[in-house]
Amino acid sequence: LIVIPTTCGTGSEGNGFGVLTNPETGDKKSLRCDAIVPKVSIVDPAVMGTMPPHILASVGFDALCHNIEAYTSKTAQPFTDALAHYAVTLLAQYLVPLYKHVKAMAEGKSAVLNEIQLTKAWESVTLASTIGGMVINTAGVTLAHGMEHPASGLKNITHGVGLAVIEPVAVEYTWSANPDKFGALARIFNHGDGSELGEALRLIVHDLDLTTNLTELGFTKKDIPWLVDNVYVVATGNIANTMADVSREDIEMLYKKMF
Repeated sequence: LIVIPTTCGTGSEGNGFGVLTNPETGDKKSLRCDAIVPKVSIVDPAVMGTMPPHILASVGFDALCHNIEAYTSKTAQPFTDALAHYAVTLLAQYLVPLYKHVKAMAEGKSAVLNEIQLTKAWESVTLASTIGGMVINTAGVTLAHGMEHPASGLKNITHGVGLAVIEPVAVEYTWSANPDKFGALARIFNHGDGSELGEALRLIVHDLDLTTNLTELGFTKKDIPWLVDNVYVVATGNIANTMADVSREDIEMLYKKMF
């Protein structure tokens, strides 16, 4: 299996995951099989240049979430920590400038980055995306992914767009279960400790022009019971992999905070 990714977010070129949605039930389930781990992955930014800006923003934020969640998961280990921390550093430095450049070009405006800067930004973001796929193959993902799959399963929204709403709230709820690691991530974004990481992510969401609440994505509070129930249909592993203890009541409360 040889793969050539044309987006930089899922990290599928670095793992054995696939995601399928059952259109009859809305169940969006992550599946795993070693047979689909690529033998070779050709990660070339040259085939990603036609991504519209909003797609780059979405997949880039997904890559960021992969690395954050792998770094802070129960099953994290030193090798995944080193890779994930490096990838978050790359994305913190290069994702927003790359997005702003691509957006400016799409709108016919002046370039944000020169040629050398643009090459470095593309190389950094695509590398961080691939690392994200690799680290979740070992350390997995956590609460935010567990809460996002029901959302995109129900409304068919783009995964990274859903994460832009969910990840900051999930981080704010779970950071105290591992303040050292969340603090290390917060400092990458020039914030003081783990309690500020959620706000740092909100600034990224703003800079990427992503949605900030579930209402804008077409949800109403009447959807919350289904969303909570579906977490326990499709994402029990993600909840179990989260450092903090998270109950059904906690998940319901967190969904309510996203409106």
